[in-house]
Amino acid sequence: MLSPEIVRNRPVRIMFQDEARFGRMVRIRRCWSPSPMRPIVENGYERQFVYVYGAVSLIQGELDWMICREMNTVRMNEFLLQVSQAHSWDFIIMIVDGASSHRSKDLNILENIRFVALPGYSPELNPQEHVWDELREKEFPNRVFADLDSVVAPYNRDSGSTVGQRSIYGGRAEVRSALYMATLTAIRSNRKIKEFYKKLVSKGKKKKVALVACMRKFLVCLNAMLKTNKSWSDNPEPVRVYPEPVRVCGS
Repeated sequence: MLSPEIVRNRPVRIMFQDEARFGRMVRIRRCWSPSPMRPIVENGYERQFVYVYGAVSLIQGELDWMICREMNTVRMNEFLLQVSQAHSWDFIIMIVDGASSHRSKDLNILENIRFVALPGYSPELNPQEHVWDELREKEFPNRVFADLDSVVAPYNRDSGSTVGQRSIYGGRAEVRSALYMATLTAIRSNRKIKEFYKKLVSKGKKKKVALVACMRKFLVCLNAMLKTNKSWSDNPEPVRVYPEPVRVCGS
C-alpha cells in the first residue's frame, strides 16, 4: 500500500520495462544490391546470446538499460536497483509484462517503484518492445559476429546522410567513459603512455585518434597485468635473450 511517507511529493515517472535477447544467430533478411548482381549473405548458427534489460520513460524521452549474460530474477533485481538509484527523486510506475521474473517471490520491489501489469499477450502495448524491434531490424539482419563481445561492440554511425567526422554508437558506453578519463590522466602523468601519445601526435595523428590508440594500449597493458598478476611498472624487467651455442664440427 502506498503512503504519504513513501510518495513524499515525488514527481511520477511512468516507465515501460522489458527484456530482450541478442546473439550471434544471423537474421536473414532481404537486401539491396546493384543490378544485375545477386547479393551474397553469410549465415551463422552459433547459439550465444547476451540479454538486455530496458525501461523507457516516454514523457522524459529517456532510456535506462543494462546488458548481462543471463536473464533471471537476480538480474532483474540488479536492474531495478540501477533504475531506482538513477531516478531516486522520482516515484516510478513501471509497466511490465507477465514474465516469471516479474512475479517471483524473490523479486525485491524498492520503495520508489511500483509495478503495473500489462494485459496478457499484448506486446504491442509496450513501447519498449518497439525499441527492440528497431535494433533487430536496423542493426542485426545479415550480420555475422566473430564472437559474443562483437555483439555489444560499438558500430560506426554510417547513415549516408550525415556530413563531417564519423561517430559511433552502441557498445558499452560506461566502459568507454571510464577508460577515456583514465587514459586522459595517463597521457599527462604516466611516462609510457605519455611518450606513446606524443609519438603519435608528432607523426600527424589527430589528438583524439592518438587518445583512442592510447586507450587501447592502456587496456592491453591492464589485461597483461591481470594475466601475469603483476603491478604496473614504468621500467619493466628486460627480457634476456641467450644465443644458442655454436656447434663446431668434430666437437
